[in-house]
Amino acid sequence: MANESASLGGDRTVVNDAFTAEDGVFDILQNDRRRMVIHALASDDSGIPVDRLAQRIAARETDDDDPPERAYKSAYVGLQQTHVPKLVDAEVVWFDEEKGLLYPGPRFEDVAAYLDPQTAHKQRISLEFGLGLAGLLATGSALAGVPVVSAIPVAYWAMLFLGAVFAASVYRSLAG
Repeated sequence: MANESASLGGDRTVVNDAFTAEDGVFDILQNDRRRMVIHALASDDSGIPVDRLAQRIAARETDDDDPPERAYKSAYVGLQQTHVPKLVDAEVVWFDEEKGLLYPGPRFEDVAAYLDPQTAHKQRISLEFGLGLAGLLATGSALAGVPVVSAIPVAYWAMLFLGAVFAASVYRSLAG
């Protein structure tokens, strides 16, 4: 996907360079407002209006549920001119310009995992757990003499699923 262009409508075109795992993520997450956008979308992926996000951000920054108009305007302009375009460029969010709604983009989970390491850890464990459980069932079925499964030696089942768990772990480690 290196150097592909994608039109976002209007006059804006985004050039997507290869997303370097941690450098790109840390660049995105270094700003409080971008982190707030990601947190908001993590809890509501049905589309969030930019003006509502600006209101939330202004309220948090001023520690006031009813923030001053200038705080709201600052947050809104910052989102529109800086933060949303940066998140769109990195494919972390998708922005529907007609409706003014933000949605999680294709790389959203990659970035959101850094804000909630427990979620990423649970996803890793669930894959390896699933593969291990499937291997245990296949090996147990082969030992018990289940007709189709027992046609393949138990050692092959064990090696197949042990290799799959190992491969999944290596892939996740290399993918970041």
